[in-house]
Amino acid sequence: MTTNLELPIGTTLRGASYTYTIERVLGQGTFGITYLATTKVKADGALGALEATLHVAIKEFFMHDLNGRHGAEVTCSSKSGIYEHYRHKFAREAQNLSKLHHANIVRVLESFEANNTAYYAMEFCEGGSLDALIGGDGLAEGQAVAYAEQIGAALVAMHGERVLHLDLKPGNVMLRKDGSVALIDFGLSKQYDESGEPESSTTVGGGTPGYAPLEQAHYREGKDFPVQMDVYALGATLFKMLTGERPAEAAMLLNEGFPTEKLTAKGVSELTIAVIAKAMSPMKRDRYGSVAEFLDALKGTADKQPIAPAPGEQTSYDDPAAEATVVDEEPEAVPTKEIKSESVTTEQPSIPSKKRGSKKGLWITLIAILSSIVVGMAVWLWEPWMGRFDHDDFRCTGELYNHCDYVDLGLSVKWATCNVGALTPSEYGNYYAWGETRTKWEYTYENRATNDKTIGDIAGNPNYDAARANWGGSWRLPTKAEFQELVDDCSWKWGVYLGVKGYKVTGPNGNSIFLPAAGLRNGSSLDCAGWDGYYWSSTPDESASQGAYYLCFFSGYRYVNGLGRDYGLTVRPVSE
Repeated sequence: MTTNLELPIGTTLRGASYTYTIERVLGQGTFGITYLATTKVKADGALGALEATLHVAIKEFFMHDLNGRHGAEVTCSSKSGIYEHYRHKFAREAQNLSKLHHANIVRVLESFEANNTAYYAMEFCEGGSLDALIGGDGLAEGQAVAYAEQIGAALVAMHGERVLHLDLKPGNVMLRKDGSVALIDFGLSKQYDESGEPESSTTVGGGTPGYAPLEQAHYREGKDFPVQMDVYALGATLFKMLTGERPAEAAMLLNEGFPTEKLTAKGVSELTIAVIAKAMSPMKRDRYGSVAEFLDALKGTADKQPIAPAPGEQTSYDDPAAEATVVDEEPEAVPTKEIKSESVTTEQPSIPSKKRGSKKGLWITLIAILSSIVVGMAVWLWEPWMGRFDHDDFRCTGELYNHCDYVDLGLSVKWATCNVGALTPSEYGNYYAWGETRTKWEYTYENRATNDKTIGDIAGNPNYDAARANWGGSWRLPTKAEFQELVDDCSWKWGVYLGVKGYKVTGPNGNSIFLPAAGLRNGSSLDCAGWDGYYWSSTPDESASQGAYYLCFFSGYRYVNGLGRDYGLTVRPVSE
């Protein structure tokens, strides 16, 4: 289903070398819309010319919270410079892809600008995503290992060009008709120079929960090339292929141990389990030092099974222009042996157990504590400009309805000290689609409960207001005007409270609340956590029947704007 924010079917886009006709929307996220399109390619030969019509995927830069559309032209509601900032990052993604030449990395035809935004055209993989193929049952071990080897080969090629992917997961792996895979979505990818310095001061993205290691959310740029983050994601991707389940988040693995039993229940070999467990070690130093080491350890773990071709028509790229391809004890039953290859000899990693009180578990806990201290010191050294808040900065004024403390900021309403689902001001809390009162696993347009419903302001309505439904009393969502009052009449200071980034918001009377930068849920992913904050208001967007107003902020910016109702945002209640 499409909205009025997408290019209409039949729209013509003119690139630098090719002309494209939009057929339908393939998907969309916070920063872009991907379309299926057709283009005609000519090839001249000794006996004449041949013209072929090809299907391609076109990615359009489009920020749903800032952009609108007048005809095909993209409009922007903000003059703060944020649109140009992220548009530059989008162009960087295309540039990173254009540098990468490998059979298992999506092939890019060209990038171009039109309609006041940027685009790039890439091959259309008709087999769909690896995530869809996995389903809920998982794949046979040999098939999963074979896919992992293809994905790993793409990562090795990327790392050879000093590029990290940083968001590897089955949803970012596409299938071709011949059974090969293509790695896509380089929005978080990062280029490093030969000395290990990043290409710019932009931060490493937080990745996707379950596929991102602990250090990725708090990683500070330094003189290294942290390939172990992609190693972790590859191990997690293989886990999902074998079990059909999304891996537990890294913090849970640190506290509860690696879930060996989930793989054992699927009949996965002990050696493959051990390889995955090592790749997903909570401590970076315990993982494989490179993807090549990971792949070498996988050799011989299972007999390779042929990969069934993906359904659909094969896309051909014979045109020369398209050839520039882009882009805690060991169980007694587990024997220790060596895996030999032509280049690397590694000892079989042990499978960690969940046994409480083990010395290894104690060491892991101590290391985690020390790592947290080191990370805290690194953040302090790298960001001397950032404020450090303590408990005295956020004293509550009183308590309402035996549920939550509030702060009187000297405004028209009282503001809760924490988000719905949180116990402290620094916790992110729960995420809700607008007009919904329960959390869910995925946040999509298709499963949005308010589709095609005309709803007025939902403040205080227990059927639609997540604050009223979950907290009761007079708690409710803030209105658009109340958020605007918070932006206009309060002072805002960006900083860190209990290790969490966000804003200290101080009212006219000197009292303050803390708003953590909790990001937002998009599909099954948590995006922008630690960098951006997104909070629902109760007010629908009168200019878009399927939209609503929300508060958005990040370092240096805060504003109230409209957004599609399907995203999962945090809720900070208010009361009269």
